[in-house]
Amino acid sequence: MRIEQIEPGAPDNAHPFSTSVAVLRPVLASMKVKGASSLGAVPVFTDAELGEIVPHLVAALAKAGPKEDVTFAVTGKHGLFGRYSPKSYTTGRLFVRDGQANIVFGRVHEAYAPDDQGLALIPGSRTRRVETGWDIVPENGRVADRRSDWVTLAPKAPPPAPAVDGRYREIDDKLRLLEQLRSNGRITEEEYRERRRAVMQGI
Repeated sequence: MRIEQIEPGAPDNAHPFSTSVAVLRPVLASMKVKGASSLGAVPVFTDAELGEIVPHLVAALAKAGPKEDVTFAVTGKHGLFGRYSPKSYTTGRLFVRDGQANIVFGRVHEAYAPDDQGLALIPGSRTRRVETGWDIVPENGRVADRRSDWVTLAPKAPPPAPAVDGRYREIDDKLRLLEQLRSNGRITEEEYRERRRAVMQGI
C-alpha cells in the first residue's frame, strides 16, 4: 500500500477523502473478473485479501492529498483449486474525483514469484491498460471509457443514524420510571396517574 504522486497530466483528486471499512469493503467484494484465473466471473478479492487491504486503503485515502493516488498490491490464491491454487497477486490504483471513486487495475490474479518486485507490481494507469486477457465486471459500478480495467463508483456514505429527539427520550424515560415505581408498589395508582398527567401536560 502506497501513497504516491498522481500520474503526470492527471487532474487533481478530491483528496483527502473520508470513508469507512464498512462502506469500502462490500464495494470491493462485489467486483468480479472474468478471464483471469477461471472460465467464469470470479471475485477479484478473497475475504483474506479484503481484510488485509481495506483498512489500509481507508487510512491512505484519508491521508492522501489532491496530487496523490493510493496504490496497492495484494497476494492471494485464486483459481480452480481454491486455496490450493498457486499464489497470485493483484495491483491497482485508487483515487476519488468528481464525486466518484476510481479503481484502475494493473494486474489481476497474476502468477506470483518471490522475485516479483518493482516494475512487475506496477498498478493500473490512466493513460493505457497495463495488462489484457481479463475484464473487470463491476456489480455496483461501471467501467470507465470502455476500459474494463478501470471501474468508477459513486461512493456511498454510511446511512445516517436515526435522529432521536432529546425531549422525546426525556419524556419516555419519565413515563417508564413512573410505570416501574407503580409496579414495584413505590407509588399508588392515584399518584401514578397524577404524575403521569403532569408529565404529559409538560409536552
